[in-house]
Amino acid sequence: MGAEDYVYLREKMVSLSGKHLQPKRNHINKFEKLYPEYQFEEITDANLEECLALGQDWLEHKEVDSSRLAEQKDDREMPSS
Repeated sequence: MGAEDYVYLREKMVSLSGKHLQPKRNHINKFEKLYPEYQFEEITDANLEECLALGQDWLEHKEVDSSRLAEQKDDREMPSS
């Protein structure tokens, strides 16, 4: 798979139209069925700490080494020489 497999037109992502995006529609439908009470909120100063705590809780639950993730992030942000 090339990078073009991960680039979508904004209009396609809004409507999720077409057979190629059927798996994304399926994921959304499953999520909405499993979590009918979910809420969407913008991240603001008022809820930033709660968002960070949720992220930390997720990392611990998934047993992901957060230092390894930080290293990967640093590697991606390093400028190429």
